[in-house]
Amino acid sequence: MKNANDFMTEICNIEQKAKMYILSIFEENNVSELVLSSPFRFCYFNENNVPISELVESIKTNVYSENDIVFTTTLDNDVIDSMLVDSGALPLFAKVIEDEFERINIAIKEQAKKIEEENFTSSKLYFFLPDDKNPRDLTPEQFCGRAFMYGEVMTAEEYAERFNTYQLGNIHPDFGTLKMYDYTDQIVEYCPHCENEVILDSKFCKQRCPICNRLIKPCSMCTDCVNPCPLGEDDK
Repeated sequence: MKNANDFMTEICNIEQKAKMYILSIFEENNVSELVLSSPFRFCYFNENNVPISELVESIKTNVYSENDIVFTTTLDNDVIDSMLVDSGALPLFAKVIEDEFERINIAIKEQAKKIEEENFTSSKLYFFLPDDKNPRDLTPEQFCGRAFMYGEVMTAEEYAERFNTYQLGNIHPDFGTLKMYDYTDQIVEYCPHCENEVILDSKFCKQRCPICNRLIKPCSMCTDCVNPCPLGEDDK
């Protein structure tokens, strides 16, 4: 007949099996960090042994020691070791992680197919570039790239709205040049984290990689790479 100690032994065995399974999934996919597409709530105990409930946004392995698992929360990017999580959390995370890697593998195929089809739409946009950033011998691609970095880019509707409300600011012939070009609504970008080509919106800001969910910059929108980058440092 079983006693209470037997149940605790079973729980510990399940936790250890879940941990080894999680490590095996990371190793199989050759990654050390997984950013979840949707934060997952879990419970852990702080240094005073008080239970705390938070949302996990990423999971890393081999951070402080070999075969360790740590969780980064959405609150102040706290890093929680798996040794502190509540009993039963690791088996739950094993399923979450398994589903996440399945989503990633599907997304890789979907992105590759979309890129191969090259079925991108385009829109007419106004590009304003200040004179001090315009050497006057720029190609249309260079002009657009510099306008994203140093000037302003607007749709026709946005330009009309600003014109009618006297909100054009420095958009004036005395300060720069305004041009209209057809510009693709989406771009193909290389993700330095998962090393896949992905499709991003044509917006000059950091965006989530549709595969690995980490922040990347739309570098292909800039024909002239500058240092420091207007969008800041790369995300680690």
